[in-house]
Amino acid sequence: MKAKLIITMILLSTLGWAADGKFQVSLTGYYLVPADANYKNIYGNDVLSPELQVGYRFSENWYGFAGYGFFSKSGETPILKEPTKSRQSFISLGAGYMGKFSEKFGYFTQAGACMFHYQEEALGETIKDSTVGFRLGGGIRYHLTQKLFLQGTLGYLYGSDTVNETKIKLGGLQAGIGIGLTI
Repeated sequence: MKAKLIITMILLSTLGWAADGKFQVSLTGYYLVPADANYKNIYGNDVLSPELQVGYRFSENWYGFAGYGFFSKSGETPILKEPTKSRQSFISLGAGYMGKFSEKFGYFTQAGACMFHYQEEALGETIKDSTVGFRLGGGIRYHLTQKLFLQGTLGYLYGSDTVNETKIKLGGLQAGIGIGLTI
């Protein structure tokens, strides 16, 4: 464990030296309101979801990003009241634009594609599949130092699929707060 931490720190230091502020990494905690009404009936109206995102700045304002987020919820079937579990994860790729209001405050917007992976266990059966969707979002940043920032975000993730002739919606409206590092 200690060796992995040391190797990670060396790699991050090397990236920081070589990248000259072009790389970003952020960890954001999201409050997500699911897009699917049936999902809300079984699992509730809100979900907490972490997301790790890395980005590379191509110019002063434009950047590309990749992210990974996930969540799981437990609930019960509506009629039989049997336990059920749901898991969703998403991998996103896209582009963004960032600008500054001042030296410490900035803003960003993002758009990209999302690959959703989902699984639901209920009544002794497991449904597992994936689908492609999109994400839109943006937010504000406050730079604590030249490299360390806090951010507030608002966005929407959306994907849809058909399971047993029923259309389902994945993702939803999300709001989050996070911390990031420019490397």
